[in-house]
Amino acid sequence: MSTLTLEELDTVQSYLDMVVDYLDEIGLEIGVDSDMSNWKALLKSAPATTGVAKTHDPDFNDLKPENAFWLYFQDKSGRRVACQADRLALSEDFILDYVGTYRLFGDRLPMINYTRLKLENDLPVLRGRVNFGGGGWVHPDWRGYNLGGLVSRLGRAFSLRHFLFDYYVTFMVSGRRYGKACGFQKCQQLMTEFYPGRSSGKTNLVMDVLWCDKNEAIEQMAYDALHPITLESIQLAKSA
Repeated sequence: MSTLTLEELDTVQSYLDMVVDYLDEIGLEIGVDSDMSNWKALLKSAPATTGVAKTHDPDFNDLKPENAFWLYFQDKSGRRVACQADRLALSEDFILDYVGTYRLFGDRLPMINYTRLKLENDLPVLRGRVNFGGGGWVHPDWRGYNLGGLVSRLGRAFSLRHFLFDYYVTFMVSGRRYGKACGFQKCQQLMTEFYPGRSSGKTNLVMDVLWCDKNEAIEQMAYDALHPITLESIQLAKSA
């Protein structure tokens, strides 16, 4: 377990305070919930999604407050406009133990029929307390405010303090340019052909794995806290 020092806890809170200030500026606030069925209900009714990610679906996975939560942004009327889900796994090799066995996409029952996934060679070995983030969504009306990047980074901040992870990992469709927006510096192709993590839509995909360790996550939060996002900076970026 990666224990956090008091100084590191201060860094996490400084980053959270910066995000709270920005969200308040644009009329939003943060909420956190450990009932994953509420996350699923939101995505099932939300516009412009790729469906409910099996990685965090409580109908397929044994998710409870000890190993999972989700966060959301909502406006002053209580309408939720963005979300992100997180779960903790204990593993000696997360990709082989959880992806290669399909357990990341459903761990309630053993599989009867197994098809080997097309995983790449020389994938990173992520061991210990590994936090997997996914199930992100932003309402179309709120795209363009960097909420996708923020909700992902916040998932990392909350997970670090709540689960004391050694590594934080997520998957993205290859070719998308969200990695740096979400604060990841490490990215590698994960797999090709069939991806079992989607409940609807296209499943023949090339997927990337993005990850960071505890120290890299703290360094990113320290940097971000010193370079606060504002509505003015977002508008300047849009006009550039």
